[in-house]
Amino acid sequence: SADLLAPDGTSIVNKAQVSGGGDPLKTTTATPVTAATCTGANTPLVGCAIDTDTVVAPNLTLSKTNGEDELARGVSATYTLSITNEGSTATVGTFTVADLLPTGMAYSGGSPFSMNSFTCTVSGQGITCDRATPLAPSAITTITFTVSISATPPGAVINRAKVGGGNDPSPNKSTRPTTATAALCADPV
Repeated sequence: SADLLAPDGTSIVNKAQVSGGGDPLKTTTATPVTAATCTGANTPLVGCAIDTDTVVAPNLTLSKTNGEDELARGVSATYTLSITNEGSTATVGTFTVADLLPTGMAYSGGSPFSMNSFTCTVSGQGITCDRATPLAPSAITTITFTVSISATPPGAVINRAKVGGGNDPSPNKSTRPTTATAALCADPV
């Protein structure tokens, strides 16, 4: 058996055709090319058959917020990453959330840390959280952590995160970033 790498809700059509064996009605020789023309039982060629199925799979989405539009230099901010399974089935296996803190931000807690069945590790500016516990369809889980803002950060920072794995077959899922922007002010707000 092979894994079906199609997003949740995709329609898959499997076409087949039979010919020969002395059947006088099956005179068109069945080949992959003629089978590809099948649109239903015995159409357009005698001996055609099709089967249509809808793919059910997890579909992980990620959102992120710190609840602020602006952050003051030298303070802290708390980020919440919300992971939702918008697919038709629960996740299978491990899925991962990765957050890369920009220059000017530093994680304020200990490593590793656990939350909502995630085990998170911090290495430099990277925070990686893995979860093997299935996430049901329509379920939401969160990861929350606090960062400190440098007294001399760049003028603005972008904190990027992504989610992937868990048997989510969506194309490019592991490279689709979710972005939250926090503009840093010179004075506290």
